[in-house]
Amino acid sequence: MNSRTSRRSKKTTLPRKRPVSPYASPPRPITGLQNIVRETPSSKNAGGWKVSVQRRGRRKSKSFADSKYGGKAKALAAAKNYRDFVLATVSNAAYQRWLRDNKHAPNTSGIIGVARYRIHSHKKMVAVWDAFWGDIDGTRHRRRFYVSAYGEKGAKARACAARRDAMKELGRR
Repeated sequence: MNSRTSRRSKKTTLPRKRPVSPYASPPRPITGLQNIVRETPSSKNAGGWKVSVQRRGRRKSKSFADSKYGGKAKALAAAKNYRDFVLATVSNAAYQRWLRDNKHAPNTSGIIGVARYRIHSHKKMVAVWDAFWGDIDGTRHRRRFYVSAYGEKGAKARACAARRDAMKELGRR
């Protein structure tokens, strides 16, 4: 037996730590604190919680310093109360309709709720046109039309018709 081999077998290798990039994303926020983030204390601001809610392109935010509210737990409770109040006032049925009917920038079809995708189907990529809509209770629906079955124009036309019919049934547009 070689002495070199025996030395190697006795060594225990420690797992290598990956270097932390200065551009790495921060750790995930605490679960259950949607729209609330922890602000670490620095020379410019005190430690605390920050609530940030964006609706219809406008952002509402407010900070809750630990020193002002008497500790982390009380500041967090105040931040949760404020968040719940803001969400209750701005997240109503009118906002839900606006959100569903708003045409987003990546929309290439020109019709709200209709989009073309390439999906994996039976180990190959196929093109589809999807029609999306949501009920008033928040349930999301989709109808899919394959380009291979209806052709490009036919699949898009069927998707547009499905979206239009669903909106008429819901009493919109």
